[in-house]
Amino acid sequence: MTDKGGPLSLSQSPVPGKRCILSKEKDSSIPNPGAGLGPAVLPPGLLERLCRAAREAGALEARVIDTATVVVAPWVRWKCRYGCPGYGRSLTCPPFTPRPEETEAMLRCYRTGILFLAEASWLVRYLAGHLEHLAFKAGSYRAFGLGAGTCGLCAECNLDGPCRRPGEARPSMEACGIDVFQTVRNNGLPLTPAREPGEPCPRVGLLLVD
Repeated sequence: MTDKGGPLSLSQSPVPGKRCILSKEKDSSIPNPGAGLGPAVLPPGLLERLCRAAREAGALEARVIDTATVVVAPWVRWKCRYGCPGYGRSLTCPPFTPRPEETEAMLRCYRTGILFLAEASWLVRYLAGHLEHLAFKAGSYRAFGLGAGTCGLCAECNLDGPCRRPGEARPSMEACGIDVFQTVRNNGLPLTPAREPGEPCPRVGLLLVD
């Protein structure tokens, strides 16, 4: 991954459940992450309602998490670049998606999220947008959903122009450099890679709430 903004420093927190910290020295392109982040004020019962809505819409599991348990690392996008046939074919996939250091800055703007699992990537993508919309209408105006896999909303992505369905299209967790497996394990959920083609493996999404 080429980073034209300056040297990238990487350190792994020795505390279990903490993110892999990425930072850039004197990078003026990324504002002070978390600046102005006041006390979390969520409507009473919102998180429980969102988890219930996820399950009612088809999620296998939905769990409230601390965003400090979300792991971000540069190697994740390399796996996209070298091995995924969707690389470069969608605006919600690398190289169009946020770099790991941008994802780290984004995560530091949030304290709470909802991790959800479903049987198929398309359902995770739907849930990401659906839950984001519900949270926004309930007053959590900063809510943002992350899906799984490639987009698939259009037969062919409009790579040379704006997204045709911006209200629905969301990048996947992995496209933004999130280590999905470790993040899920950090939150007490079992998840192992499929070892054979067609072997069932839940897909994972994340709603950043507040």
